[in-house]
Amino acid sequence: MTERAEGAGERNARSEIEGLRVSRRRPTRRQPSSSSLSRARTSLDDPVLDYSGGTGNNAIYLAKKGLRVQYFGIGMAEKAFARYRVERNGLQDLVEFKEPYTRRTGYTFDPINGPLPQDGSLGSILATDVLEHIPNYHKVVEKMVDSIRVGGVIIEHSPFGSEQESSDQGEPDLRAHVSTGGISMEEAMGPRMKKLNSGSYMNVWVKMMSK
Repeated sequence: MTERAEGAGERNARSEIEGLRVSRRRPTRRQPSSSSLSRARTSLDDPVLDYSGGTGNNAIYLAKKGLRVQYFGIGMAEKAFARYRVERNGLQDLVEFKEPYTRRTGYTFDPINGPLPQDGSLGSILATDVLEHIPNYHKVVEKMVDSIRVGGVIIEHSPFGSEQESSDQGEPDLRAHVSTGGISMEEAMGPRMKKLNSGSYMNVWVKMMSK
């Protein structure tokens, strides 16, 4: 079995992720200071949830840096390949594979209850080229915010489609780029989150308060 070459989008995401520092700071519930905001611009805390992890490129890169990673994806073949790659690199103790179909989700795909703990236990979430495929994406984003600790970050790239493109689809096609439904990413993130510098490919949001 050979490793698939990265596409252009994956290369863009990887180049920015590789530019981030990684850290293993202890969880905190305190209001982040200006210095912690500065660090959040350039660092990832663990555990990191790679939401829609694909073939595992991000998970493997971060695990090699010593971070604990949670992988989530719905493609069973991609997940199997990602697991193979993680094991081949000897990183299975650092990468946890979240199951998309479990008793907790009624054995149906659930983009919220499958991967998101909603208890403030995550340090970071990566969501690259995935939220634009989820109808009512803002409900997922709200639970992502619940799932990270104060000072944690959500890093996303979400090229949404237009309202017309979405309405033309009829039944939701998760391969398509759905519209925002009139809800901006800033509105979806809510008042607890602050947007930091936008990169050339991904946006970084930091959690400022617990409630």
